[in-house]
Amino acid sequence: MLTTARLALSPLTSDDAAFFYDLYDHRTEEERASGAEWPTPLLVEAMGNFGTDWANTGIGYHVVRLGDGSGPAIGLAGVRFGSLDSTDHLNVYYHIVESERGKGYAVEAMRAALAVRGAAGHGDLPVLALIRPENVTSRRVAERLGFAWEDGRFNARGLCVYELAE
Repeated sequence: MLTTARLALSPLTSDDAAFFYDLYDHRTEEERASGAEWPTPLLVEAMGNFGTDWANTGIGYHVVRLGDGSGPAIGLAGVRFGSLDSTDHLNVYYHIVESERGKGYAVEAMRAALAVRGAAGHGDLPVLALIRPENVTSRRVAERLGFAWEDGRFNARGLCVYELAE
């Protein structure tokens, strides 16, 4: 478990699946009532992949909790392997529940998670953050963490490609 001044971060595991699915549940009431499969197969696959990262690579996403870690999860933060334009890199990810946003938790959690990647022997890979252009808040978090966006650099899905400047 990683700890910061205000947070406790523990590796995401299959035990955290319910929180993971709730975090991504943006269905409308009509969609919920439709009986459509939930969680979606894509989310189940993602949870499976994210849940095995730690065992396979020594890095991955963390579940973020306040204080000593005994309370409810408030988000996810971490780094995992990715590939962009056939180049390996580490991809950062952070998502804090709406009720806890604006308190600096994403920056605090990501600073701790970024420190782990070096300890796991992955400090030489470029570190990227892929962010929707309209997500101004996430872009500000990335910039506070030391990421920079080269104007016009997007991936194939139209996401801004920020790179950690170290």
